[in-house]
Amino acid sequence: MKNALLTLISLSALFSAGAFASNADQMQIHVLPMGAYTRISVSDNGQILKNAPVTLKNNGLVEQYRTNNDGAVYISNLSHGNKHYTIQSTAPDGQVATTTALFPKSASNS
Repeated sequence: MKNALLTLISLSALFSAGAFASNADQMQIHVLPMGAYTRISVSDNGQILKNAPVTLKNNGLVEQYRTNNDGAVYISNLSHGNKHYTIQSTAPDGQVATTTALFPKSASNS
């Protein structure tokens, strides 16, 4: 349990610091592992983007989502854990942000 918690804290720090989109100056994609889920949020000029398209790509598989009223999508680590994804979103003004992230294996998968 202690090792799982330390791993989660380490992954959270890593993804929080490094998983921001770099293709657009003002648009950002934030990736935060949360145990059984990974939270992906999208913002533009510091404002959350509601109903923004979020695309996940992994080995030819493409999945489409939309952010909720908090500007976030929650992806299950049970089905997506231990995989690298390319994550992309487009703002209403046409800006495109892209980042990559490794979704952690959920503690429930152990």
